[in-house]
Amino acid sequence: MEEPSMKRQQRANEWLQRAKSNMARARAGRVSSAILYEDLCYDAQQAAEKGLKYLSAFSTRSFSQGPMTSPT
Repeated sequence: MEEPSMKRQQRANEWLQRAKSNMARARAGRVSSAILYEDLCYDAQQAAEKGLKYLSAFSTRSFSQGPMTSPT
């Protein structure tokens, strides 16, 4: 069953908002010595993944539900 257009747009906007939030944290940088560089990288990666989920909301193709991994 296909998701109604309005609901799909709402879900897409939620993914975009979350992607922007992750990117803002990544861009803020290491504002404290308690913040690890790997956590900033993780936020950047999450922003990219959530941005792709935003775009996939408008695609007719289905994507896997698991985390994105590179091919081996």
